[in-house]
Amino acid sequence: MAVSMREFTEDMCITFNERVYTIVECIHLSPIKGPALVRTKLRDIETGEVISNNFNAAAEVAFVETEKKAARFVGEDAGAYLFEALDESGPLKLAGAEVGSAKQWLSADVEVSLIYIDDAFVAVEPLVVKSFQ
Repeated sequence: MAVSMREFTEDMCITFNERVYTIVECIHLSPIKGPALVRTKLRDIETGEVISNNFNAAAEVAFVETEKKAARFVGEDAGAYLFEALDESGPLKLAGAEVGSAKQWLSADVEVSLIYIDDAFVAVEPLVVKSFQ
């Protein structure tokens, strides 16, 4: 399903350059001269890499339906990472490659989101804490 730039919101997932990204930040701009644009920061859902990109307001990208399940990191066992789903669906064991760069943010009892696309596990997303100065 295509979504226009006017519909962009934070935490929305889109496909851009054949990768799935979460919109971390989006600012809708209407300059005095030139076309309106949307300035975004996108986080690659698999690698965690954050990129900046400006979209023309008339452009459209593909929207990706994701499901986020809350879980708690329990610990590591022989290279596997153990999570306990908070919705009582049971424990989940993931290989190190599946956890990806989120490994660096995991410690006992840390809450995370497990991201699924079409019922297939995609990534572990640590909780994001924004600090305001």
